[in-house]
Amino acid sequence: MANSYVRYIADSEYETKERGVSTSVVSVNTYLTRINPDGDNYTGLTLANGVRPGQLKKIIIFNTDAATTTTITVENLQGGNTITINNDTLGNGVNLVWTGIVWAPNELLETTITTV
Repeated sequence: MANSYVRYIADSEYETKERGVSTSVVSVNTYLTRINPDGDNYTGLTLANGVRPGQLKKIIIFNTDAATTTTITVENLQGGNTITINNDTLGNGVNLVWTGIVWAPNELLETTITTV
């Protein structure tokens, strides 16, 4: 039988990260983080461990910029430690589930996970 988790959404509110304006920490207290890359590569974002097993986290691009990327370093991520999102299409991003040990990606939209 496959592992199953009770899905948990931390908060129905969202946060917006804007390059050059926002702090570099992606909140684990909101379900949705919207990224505004503002014309350049957006680096230096970090994501800490989740709050409890089954927690859902969605990170998406909501303002597009061709040929740039957003990079997020994740404390515990299944398959690597870095999420890179192409900023060229609205809605690109990642859906994650906190297992209690790692963030497990369950949907990648023009997004890669690597170890840096």
